[in-house]
Amino acid sequence: MECHNTCNLRSLSHGFLQCGDEELMTLYNQTGVPISTKCNVVCKAGYHHIGRKTATCNSAGEWQAHDCEKTFLVLAGGEKAGEVSSNVEVLANSDRYSAHYSACLPSLPIALQWGSMGFVDDKLVACGDKTCWFLSSKAETWTKYRHLQSSRLQSASAVSGQDFHIIGGYSDSEKKALSSLQTIGREPHQGDEQDIMVSWTSGGMKQPHASRQAAAVALSNGDILITGGVMMRERSVFLISAADVTQWDPRAPMKHPRSGHACSRIVLEQEEHVLVVGGWDDSGDEQRSAEIYSPGKDHWNDLPSLPNPRADFSLKVVDSVVTAVGGYHSQSKIHPRMAVLTWSDGWGEWQQEDGQEEEDSRRSGFMAAEVPKTWFKRRCSQED
Repeated sequence: MECHNTCNLRSLSHGFLQCGDEELMTLYNQTGVPISTKCNVVCKAGYHHIGRKTATCNSAGEWQAHDCEKTFLVLAGGEKAGEVSSNVEVLANSDRYSAHYSACLPSLPIALQWGSMGFVDDKLVACGDKTCWFLSSKAETWTKYRHLQSSRLQSASAVSGQDFHIIGGYSDSEKKALSSLQTIGREPHQGDEQDIMVSWTSGGMKQPHASRQAAAVALSNGDILITGGVMMRERSVFLISAADVTQWDPRAPMKHPRSGHACSRIVLEQEEHVLVVGGWDDSGDEQRSAEIYSPGKDHWNDLPSLPNPRADFSLKVVDSVVTAVGGYHSQSKIHPRMAVLTWSDGWGEWQQEDGQEEEDSRRSGFMAAEVPKTWFKRRCSQED
């Protein structure tokens, strides 16, 4: 076997290798990556790691790495056609496969609005009020998984590694916003709640942080960015450490106050960003504004505004195409059509597309999770 001293810093299909800071990456692009170096695999938005999240340069000058596979967005529960629903549906890459994959997913055990959902340890996990259920790729029905210590609705949530974090929210039994989080891990044992204590200034005294209708997204390194929420937190932004979810570091506030908004990660020119769109402002009015955050620069920039105000919805992001799904505006609950924003060496304007015209397709306050394509293939036994 021929030996090499370096590996080429190649791109992955729907992802890239991250081997250090900008200076080190520039050096590796020029000289190659030394053998035995481990680099992180970063998948683009709308894709999921296959296997390990790190790649190693071996003595043959080749990368021992897995790639990134496509994910589909699962929508569950929420208010649909004016009623709280147990319906589960899939947004795949065509109407045909959306219908096929949706047909092979069972409804939720109960009608549920403002719950939390994530994909953990090859299972789809849904939580609402005080109960969580899971669905494996081969199961015909949802199975009761565990109980939460506090009833939780309108929580922020994110999957980091093999843990599903449910953050804050509103407790219907206690009639208050919560200043705690609970983690659903690989083991179904009962985990303890952890208090959320934050300092708004460097070195300042920490205080309980209660909020609901905030939004959270996991970054490629496992850290979680949480934005906005009711309880006078509408512009607040915190970075939660993957190593210690009680470690909340304040970041630059958003340009616009928000709750009930949507957020998602996106990768542009091999740099990770977070999109934050719509929601209610601090007066309780739905808004059209959108902005994008750079975790590396700790800086926000405005984006083109939505065609219509929208709250209580989700974002589907694949590569550099962003789709606003669901939601409504005004007290009479007007449901706007799907809106699509595309980045190609710069942002265009939002374009409206078909979707939500029929009453039975109008959905808000639903749960959403990205699920790998291969999970659906195993479950639905059909090649895409």
